[in-house]
Amino acid sequence: MQDRYAGDIGDFGKFGLLSALEKNGFIIGINWYKVLPPSSEYRKDGSFKSADGRHRIKEKYYPCDEVLAKKLFAISESDSRSIDALENAMLLKNPIFFHDTVPVDCREQWHKKALDALTDCNLVFLDPDNGLLAKGVKEGSQKSVKYVIDRELSGYVKRGQSVVLYNHRPRKQRERYFAEMSERLNAASMGKTFMAITFPKGSVRDYFLIPANDEHSKHMKTALTDLVSGPWGQLGLCKFE
Repeated sequence: MQDRYAGDIGDFGKFGLLSALEKNGFIIGINWYKVLPPSSEYRKDGSFKSADGRHRIKEKYYPCDEVLAKKLFAISESDSRSIDALENAMLLKNPIFFHDTVPVDCREQWHKKALDALTDCNLVFLDPDNGLLAKGVKEGSQKSVKYVIDRELSGYVKRGQSVVLYNHRPRKQRERYFAEMSERLNAASMGKTFMAITFPKGSVRDYFLIPANDEHSKHMKTALTDLVSGPWGQLGLCKFE
């Protein structure tokens, strides 16, 4: 996640999903997987260029959650567009955040710090720029900061927390993509079942939900069903996979 994307249509779907999960009894923790924009995106004064307006929330989507939409739109139009602004906007009731920037080096220490910060959550949302580490990206490379490493996901699952993983849909055949994700997630979660929901507006954003137990699975299914059967689904903002 990058500051310059705060408040866009991606955040609308993201917080719509997290709000639905929170309403079904989950204590939400968010690891932003914060990364800085490329150096080429910085101005001479040290500030960064804001993303363009192509992914702003359109007014026709306000029926999904008007309060959320207006808060996010205000952030996207402000001079303080940032992850901090999202945290301060009270978009969820009692979330716990971890917003340390993902390092290229010393990543294990960063991950342990994240685990400590999010101990009291029963569901952890992982929000990398791109998703689960791509096969062509090496750990420790500059590009790797935009990804979740498989064992990081496993760290939350092993201690009994449910996980929601954001994954940007690559340009790949759908069946192949989901088959590969299934294999990776099965390994990382030690064979736990998972479910997926897609938010296709702007960019195709997939969210993979790994429940810690049967009770969590039940509540996740209720949250997803409510979203897809309500305005979110009816306006084409999300669908089951």
